[in-house]
Amino acid sequence: MKSKLFIMAALCAIAFKTNAQTEKGNFLLGGSVNFSTSKNESQNPEKKTAFGVLPRMGYFVSDNWAVGTSLNYSIAKSKGYLGTAGNVNFGTQQSNYGISPFVRHYTRIADNFKFFGDFNVSASKGIRKQVDEHGKAGNTTSKSTTYGTGISPGLAFFPAKKWAIEFQFPLVGYVHQKDTPEIAGQIPYKYDSLSFGFSSFSPAIGVNYHF
Repeated sequence: MKSKLFIMAALCAIAFKTNAQTEKGNFLLGGSVNFSTSKNESQNPEKKTAFGVLPRMGYFVSDNWAVGTSLNYSIAKSKGYLGTAGNVNFGTQQSNYGISPFVRHYTRIADNFKFFGDFNVSASKGIRKQVDEHGKAGNTTSKSTTYGTGISPGLAFFPAKKWAIEFQFPLVGYVHQKDTPEIAGQIPYKYDSLSFGFSSFSPAIGVNYHF
């Protein structure tokens, strides 16, 4: 009998702990970092590297409802190479920075686990530059402005009182981008895109601190 009471008390304590982390008046602070590198050894060798950081801060306006914003910075670079005739085939360096306000709702599904839905809007600026065969960035070839919105569900695991590990993926998103070339004679262009998670699966893992 005592052992059953102890187990019930422990389960209640775990449930209370996970609920307390998303109570009204709490803050969350965290984000995610990603890095990738690849190299193509075919006829046109390229080495590509990409790095991104996404700090995030939010406030729980009511139980399980948080509003906040994320800042983002990313850079992707492909090194140029020498052609068979000794000419330089330039690579590219694309850097982006922006802001993304969000609204998030949590739903408890099991001990230490909560499902969440995240709705966000975003605005960012980008710069594209040429990269020579030594990996040095040179002239700016274009600048871009991007606006978007999306829905990204995810799963939060609370291994400790104030920490959460998140797995999140974009379910649906819309992007509008305007690209302005910096090279004379080239024409600015705009494009719109609508993406779905089942056609381009790109999950992200992050860590949040709740206080």
